[in-house]
Amino acid sequence: MRIRRIGQLIAVVIPLGVLLWVWQGGPLRLFDPLPNITLGEAASSGEDTQMRKALAAGAAVNGLGSGWTPLMQAVDGGHLSTIRLLLTSGAEVNQPGSHGWTALHVAAKRGRTDVIELLLAQGAQLQAKTADGRSALQIAEAGSHRAAERLLKGWESR
Repeated sequence: MRIRRIGQLIAVVIPLGVLLWVWQGGPLRLFDPLPNITLGEAASSGEDTQMRKALAAGAAVNGLGSGWTPLMQAVDGGHLSTIRLLLTSGAEVNQPGSHGWTALHVAAKRGRTDVIELLLAQGAQLQAKTADGRSALQIAEAGSHRAAERLLKGWESR
């Protein structure tokens, strides 16, 4: 924590980038340089600093915001560092969102082989089905993501 006095104004900077302005003898005002966004919004935009703040404040790492988990939102955006942060923070790799989709289904839809490999290494279930009965492989095939198809078929044969 750093404290700086500028005349009657006192600035207090505490960890996580929060800045408190105190007017001597007046009201306390909190200024956060990052807007207050949900864990899912931070995951979707790859905003790791904001995610750490939300997690430290007790945000549900497996919560369903708009029908998707924060992990699914990070996968959709292709944010590898965010995906890793969520997984190390306890995100359940097989947690389904709306319509039975998992993070692996989302990665297959986007054709993200780097993300598919990471999720599979973390225990993603290849045979998980969406509410309409599709596997990640079928979703990759429907999107003509050939590299993702090959990767998923390779993991199936293990």
